[in-house]
Amino acid sequence: MAGQSIYYYVHEGWLNGQFTVAIHRGDCIRCNHGNGQIASSFLRLGKWHGPYKRRSEAVAKLRSVPEIATRVTCECVQ
Repeated sequence: MAGQSIYYYVHEGWLNGQFTVAIHRGDCIRCNHGNGQIASSFLRLGKWHGPYKRRSEAVAKLRSVPEIATRVTCECVQ
């Protein structure tokens, strides 16, 4: 939608036995503006942070999570 702002979210949760932290755009189907995809999805069961107006703010949050995390970027941000 023209003129609509893009917001970013950071999700933290467990996936396949790994603590994973991921950055998403709000309009990503996996993110759904911080609501996750579906009730059974790990993206719904974890913890969402945001919205962040700037990608750099979301990246800072992504980096602030403990070192044990696997950090990823959803393809929606690429």
